[in-house]
Amino acid sequence: GLKYLGLWYNAFTGKIPSSIGLMKNLEHLYFDYNILSGTLPSELGQLSKIDLFDAEHNFLTGSIPSELGLLQSVRAISLNNNDLTGSIPSSIFGGESLIRVWLQYNSFTGSVPSEIGLMSAATESIQLQHNSFTSTIPSELGKFSTAVDLWLGYNSFTGQIPSEIGMMKSLVITDFRFNQLTGTIPTELGLTKNNLFLLLDVNNLTGTLPSELGLMKNMTYLLTHRNDLTGTVPFNGPICNLLYDHKL
Repeated sequence: GLKYLGLWYNAFTGKIPSSIGLMKNLEHLYFDYNILSGTLPSELGQLSKIDLFDAEHNFLTGSIPSELGLLQSVRAISLNNNDLTGSIPSSIFGGESLIRVWLQYNSFTGSVPSEIGLMSAATESIQLQHNSFTSTIPSELGKFSTAVDLWLGYNSFTGQIPSEIGMMKSLVITDFRFNQLTGTIPTELGLTKNNLFLLLDVNNLTGTLPSELGLMKNMTYLLTHRNDLTGTVPFNGPICNLLYDHKL
């Protein structure tokens, strides 16, 4: 049976048919960059062999069906740049093979489930920016030591930045900007030494700028503007190497 169905970059319209669930041998399914509308059919959960599901850049509406959590073999789910709403069902993070979740540029609300920590220990990318999440940031993200990017900006996340983020030692891009985060910048962020982009701007962060951020020797962008940070600018110590190149 058919294993690879690629329909991307066309002008297909209408809904994703529920009969898609009958294609039991599918491993790769690409609907991206079309004009598809309507809701995601729950029958997608019947594609037990699916490895990659991509429906980004369409006009899909409604919520993510919890049945997507039945896809235990899926490694990547890309639903970004649609008009999806509602909360994210915790079930979709249950697949131990899941290494990439792209849900950015939708209108998701509520919390990011703590079950996100059930994703594969080899997780590479989590993109949730430009939604309407209102919860705290789950500390379970700290288990993903292989993740290279974490995008949480342009939401309404509250509470503190979890110190566990410092355990994500492969991060290259860390985006917390344009939220409602409070508390101090955790010193543990300095452990993400490969970071090129640390985006903390437009929040309600307080306290001083930790000198430990100077451990990020490859830093290209450090943005902290429009917060409530205090103290002196640390021109002495490890962070001084960054300050000469960045506008804080």
